[in-house]
Amino acid sequence: MPRERVVFHSGGLRLVGDLYLPIAEGPVPGVVVLHGLGSRKERHEDFGVLAAQHGLAALAFDMRGHGESEGQLDANAWQDVAAAVDLLAAQPEVASDCLAIRGSSLGGHYAIHAAALLPALRTCVAICPAPEWLMLEGASQVLEQGAPLPAELRADPHEFLRYLRGHDLAKAVAQIAPRALLLIHASGDDVVPAFVSQRLYEAAGEPKELWLLPDGSHTSAQHDPALNARLLAWLQRQFTP
Repeated sequence: MPRERVVFHSGGLRLVGDLYLPIAEGPVPGVVVLHGLGSRKERHEDFGVLAAQHGLAALAFDMRGHGESEGQLDANAWQDVAAAVDLLAAQPEVASDCLAIRGSSLGGHYAIHAAALLPALRTCVAICPAPEWLMLEGASQVLEQGAPLPAELRADPHEFLRYLRGHDLAKAVAQIAPRALLLIHASGDDVVPAFVSQRLYEAAGEPKELWLLPDGSHTSAQHDPALNARLLAWLQRQFTP
């Protein structure tokens, strides 16, 4: 199936992504895919391929400071998400009024904030989303204790810390309604505790769903083929009149 390497810009930085397109007649719904901290677009190829097989376009890209994209993770990284949404909406194969966002860990964090700010997104999927307070702990360890950054991450800890101190995931999730929200979390997650998604679910408005998985880890929910197929079926229902 068609997969296209795309290059676009955000805040003067060059970003690189993979666009997965189904073989279909007419515009199809699209989903922006956001990776986690220290990850990259290739680790979500499985979801991009499966999305295209289910008739959806998918754009997975390297956020600043990751993979092939330029720059460092900083206070303005959320702009990369907005640029990716604009890019996907501009594709002739994509229905610009049928856009979703799917993010995991750090990507789940940005997915929620993006959905709160961008009305073009009709639905939001956050998998094991990382809250500010948890990432503040990690950024503080880097700055105060000299803890190393993940090997595949380029970041400005001071700027990222500034971003985290100025945002609140619980407030953002409440602003998504009346658009659909799906939270997915593995009960065995030892990186982001499952109660994070439970509290976000309580703070969110309708329509909303929480899939609390009985087992699994921080990354298993991102790559389980059966779960991703179930997720894609859920997304298709959101776009069905």
